[in-house]
Amino acid sequence: MSSQRIEELENRVRLLEDELARLRHSAGFTIAAGAPMGLPGTIAQSGSVVGIEEMIATVDREGRLAFLNGPMATFLGVEDRKEASGQPLAALDHTALGAGFVGGIVDGARGAREPWVVERECPELDPGLLPGPRGRARPQTAPVLRIVATAKGGSVTLVMQDVTEIKWLERNFARCVSPEVLVRMYQTPEGDFLTPERREISVLFADLRGFTRMSNAISPEEVHLAINSFLAEMVAAVEKFGGTVDKFVGDEVMALFGAPLPQQDHALRSLLCAAEMHARHARWAEARSAADKPGLGLGVGVATGPVVVGNVGTPQRLEYTALGHTVNLGARLCGDAAAGEILTTARTYEATRAVLKGGLTDLVDIPHLRFESAGMRQFKNVLEPVEVIRARRA
Repeated sequence: MSSQRIEELENRVRLLEDELARLRHSAGFTIAAGAPMGLPGTIAQSGSVVGIEEMIATVDREGRLAFLNGPMATFLGVEDRKEASGQPLAALDHTALGAGFVGGIVDGARGAREPWVVERECPELDPGLLPGPRGRARPQTAPVLRIVATAKGGSVTLVMQDVTEIKWLERNFARCVSPEVLVRMYQTPEGDFLTPERREISVLFADLRGFTRMSNAISPEEVHLAINSFLAEMVAAVEKFGGTVDKFVGDEVMALFGAPLPQQDHALRSLLCAAEMHARHARWAEARSAADKPGLGLGVGVATGPVVVGNVGTPQRLEYTALGHTVNLGARLCGDAAAGEILTTARTYEATRAVLKGGLTDLVDIPHLRFESAGMRQFKNVLEPVEVIRARRA
């Protein structure tokens, strides 16, 4: 192959890489109407929030390999990229995904008007053939490949991405955090946010007063609609202030501030979220009242202190959560809060005050909060009496 031809191909690859960089930040890919032949289990969906290292090859109009980069050579089992150039793709297309896997995608792309983009879960594929995650262990799930094939002038440029990690993050966190937080989680080096560690955070609990009693008075279908509409408002409040929904327990929602990503203003964010929850709850209750449906009061508890955060569970089922006295205290405060109340501790108050005094937050238009002592209280399974602070939006 002439040096001029090689230079042309390298220029095309650079252009394609630029195109992929733009795709990473777009709302989504253009999806092929159908999956290529021989690709069972293909997942076709919109683009992920992040792309990762690509495996790239170009196949000319005669079906010969015109170019392949190092990661693609590893995937195909090619030891010498130079010797592979000019060889028929069919002679090298014998991966664990089946003979003709790459060729099937190339043929599909030639018949498509737009770039062909599909995703496929590949349990039969050896993860060692893929570019490794950036400095951290690979999730213990089947590899997921995103495949982009673009035809031009008879040749096809194929790009494959190992999106296993980002798909794992999406499955586990996409419904718990905002898209912005998900991107930051992926960009955090060394998987720090998943390593169990001791950290100071703020934990928020919120639930309805009298929900069990109401559930006995209305049909299960009505309970379902009520709880879903209520939790939607609570989740919106958590996302607004950069928190993470940890779990739902019936009508109760547990949220974390300062995990999985550190936030130096986590105490402030948790209290602002609590105030936002009450505002959203008031509108929710008003709408239910207007529809002649029962509305219940909301109690919120917030505690700040050391916890251990990380994955908890078994190899078959894991849950990212926080453990420790602070979590228990937050739950007790929530249980003690009357309808319309936000109960917290002196530690949360002092942390919030320090953040505001030092300007240690990037939040803007911060509403004024008022605090008052609710006295010392003794909670079940909490050894020492706790000074409880009542917070509210002025």
